[in-house]
Amino acid sequence: MSAPHTLSALLQQAQCHFRIYDLSRRVTALSHSQFAAIEANQQPYPYPMNQQAQIAVAFWREAQAPYIWFVALPLDERGLLKQAAMGDFIKYILQALSQDPTQSQTNQQENPYSITPKEDKMAVFHAKLTAEMSLPASQYYAPAQNYFAGDEYQQGWQSLGLQGIADFCARLEQHNQRTQIRRALQHLPLPVRYATLGCLEHMHIDDKLAQTLFELLTREYEKGMGQYQDENDAVGCDLFLLTAYVRALALAPENWRDQAVELLLNDPHLNHPELLVAIAGRCWESLQIPERLVLFLLRLAELKQASLFARLFADLVRLPSVRPTALQLLNQPLPATLEQALTQMQQGLQAQ
Repeated sequence: MSAPHTLSALLQQAQCHFRIYDLSRRVTALSHSQFAAIEANQQPYPYPMNQQAQIAVAFWREAQAPYIWFVALPLDERGLLKQAAMGDFIKYILQALSQDPTQSQTNQQENPYSITPKEDKMAVFHAKLTAEMSLPASQYYAPAQNYFAGDEYQQGWQSLGLQGIADFCARLEQHNQRTQIRRALQHLPLPVRYATLGCLEHMHIDDKLAQTLFELLTREYEKGMGQYQDENDAVGCDLFLLTAYVRALALAPENWRDQAVELLLNDPHLNHPELLVAIAGRCWESLQIPERLVLFLLRLAELKQASLFARLFADLVRLPSVRPTALQLLNQPLPATLEQALTQMQQGLQAQ
């Protein structure tokens, strides 16, 4: 039997079922056909982060619990997988696991391609995986169910676990939980609200929940209207909570996500790195519209942080869905502040 040249082939040769999830930006499942095309360099990786494809691989044989690898594979300047690195990774896996990928994962600690996701992404990944495979949720799920099903939101929240909140958000279709979370969101203590919004940003949101999130975002935004002390200070509204709301709309119907992005970008008083990083990292689909991308880049340029501008512009250009729009802008008349930032960035690149 010939040695496999792709991860999919390795797992198929081992007679394993498997699922692939992107962890680079949002925790998002990649279909088998999509991942096969990525492995064959027939398409760029759709969600690059720091020129890497950060993925979770869950694989199992019949009646077995899934094994999991967390992996970061390097991408070239076109966003394609570096085939030499893929070959090296496959070779390592075959050697380290004695050609049986379902053995213990302890050897993976020395794998140069292994990563340890952040706690929030790890919780969401396990919640989505178990929900999609109809596996039992964690022990923290039941307390979260009880909490969201009640109405005493100020009581008992300190004992909630992030994994339980993630399990709840991954199962909104069950037990009337979508309605429960809509009812609860405006009443949650801030620590629970932030944790819940952080989980929702990885979930597909229906129209009603998206409307609730947008209304809460608007309500928070309006707290600052007419209360500006100076041009850089929006008193009354919590910018970090606004950022959490717009991130939570990442996988909502695009009309709600786009409205939220436009509302926040159109107010220069809210111009802050935290908000712009969130939009680029979670809501980049909203920036495929040229006018909206120009507004985003203008706000970014107005911060006068050259390194942040260069980093986020490079990040957006590497996204296959945004790259054409971003490159077209370079040949069009732009606001002077944005032109200056782009020129400064290009000069910096030439000096390297």
